[in-house]
Amino acid sequence: MSTEEKMTVDERRKYLRLMKKRYVKANRKERGRLLDEMEAVIGIHRKSLIRLMSGDLERQPRCRQRKETYGPEVDDALRVVDESLNYICAERLTPNLVWITTHLAAHGEIEAPPSLLEQFERISVSTVKRRLNRVRQDQPRLPRRKGPARTNKLTRDIPMWYACPGTRNNLATSRCIWFIILAPLLLASMHAHCKWLTSPPPGANGPLCWDEVTW
Repeated sequence: MSTEEKMTVDERRKYLRLMKKRYVKANRKERGRLLDEMEAVIGIHRKSLIRLMSGDLERQPRCRQRKETYGPEVDDALRVVDESLNYICAERLTPNLVWITTHLAAHGEIEAPPSLLEQFERISVSTVKRRLNRVRQDQPRLPRRKGPARTNKLTRDIPMWYACPGTRNNLATSRCIWFIILAPLLLASMHAHCKWLTSPPPGANGPLCWDEVTW
C-alpha cells in the first residue's frame, strides 16, 4: 500500500492488533519507540494509542445509525442517467455523473439543481453501486429465450461447453472442436469412397472386393 494513501478503519485495527503483540512484550523504552512508530504510520494521537493498546481493539457497534446522506432525488436522477448510459457499471458511471446530468438537464430530460450536482461530485463508487442495485431491481426484465436447435445431428447431443475454451481443460476442448470440424468431412469422404467401390466410374477395372481395399 502506498504511504500517501490513508488507511481505512479496518486496516488501522489490523495494524494495531499486530503492533499490540510487540507492545505487550516490550519494556518502557521499547514501548515509547513503538508508540512513535504507530503515531507516524496511522496518524492517531499518542494518548489514544496508549488507550487502544491497554484496552480491547474490537470495534463497538453504533448506538445510533447515521442519517441518510443522499435522498430519493439522487435515486431518481441515477435511474435516468443509468438508462441513458445503457446500464454501465458503477466504476464507469460515477466519474461521469456531473457532466451527463448537466447534459440531460440541458435537453429537458432531468432536473438538475445545484444541490444534486454537489451530491454527485462527492458520491462514492460504493454508494452508487448500492443504489444502482436497488434501482435496477425494479426494472422489467425480458424472459430468456432458448436458442434454435442445431441442425447437425452429429453435434446436437454434444454439450456446448465442450466447444467453449476455458470451461474445461484445453486438451478435451481441442479434441471436441476437432471432432466437430472433421467428423462431417470424414463421413463424406467415406461415403464417396464406398460409392466408387460399389459403382466405379467408366474406364475403371470394375468394383473391388472388400478384401482388396486398403485403408
